Amino acid sequence: MKTTVSMQCVFETKYLGPTNTRSGRVKVLAGGRTCTVPWDSDLGVDANHATAVREFIKRFNMSGSFTDLVGASLFDGRYVFISANGPARVFEHGEEFET
Repeated sequence: MKTTVSMQCVFETKYLGPTNTRSGRVKVLAGGRTCTVPWDSDLGVDANHATAVREFIKRFNMSGSFTDLVGASLFDGRYVFISANGPARVFEHGEEFET
């Protein structure tokens, strides 16, 4: 038996300021996984957070079309991005579903 699941995903990002040993960076959290991406001073704040989400998608091999990322900043400085058009994936019977 096969099941098709829409892979829509919510990504949360947070700016991590520089320390004595590291420059600024953006941390992405989605589906229990995290990814930290260096801050690019050539980009604006919104673009840095969106770029970090795209890097997360690439690093975790989340193949498919995540081109329609919609994001918003929260009052505490975090950002939330929603993928409105994530790919569908077919799961075989017995295969565990992970986000």
